[in-house]
Amino acid sequence: MAMRVLLCSAVVAIGLGAVLRGDLVNKDGATLSESKDYCDRNACSSGWVHKSSGCAAKGKGVACWNSDDNYQCCEDRRYCAGNSCANWVHKSSGCDHVKCWNSDDNYQCCA
Repeated sequence: MAMRVLLCSAVVAIGLGAVLRGDLVNKDGATLSESKDYCDRNACSSGWVHKSSGCAAKGKGVACWNSDDNYQCCEDRRYCAGNSCANWVHKSSGCDHVKCWNSDDNYQCCA
């Protein structure tokens, strides 16, 4: 399961799953993207894929990101029920977090 770390003033809150807004930082203090899911403890059972090739090239979706923002952990594609989505984006453009795919395998629904 992906983990997001949220730092609020002096309070550190760790949340699993739900998206919290705020300044996200990695262990080195570098700011992370709010729209990405980061892998718990930077662990990836399927093996890391560099973002230059990406999970989409392997026909898979991004399960979560390494905290260095360079590697993706891939998962099998999830398809949108009834091909329904409010925000289709062509796979060549991509999005940081793919909610699901169109059945034509060309469009992603961004979360």
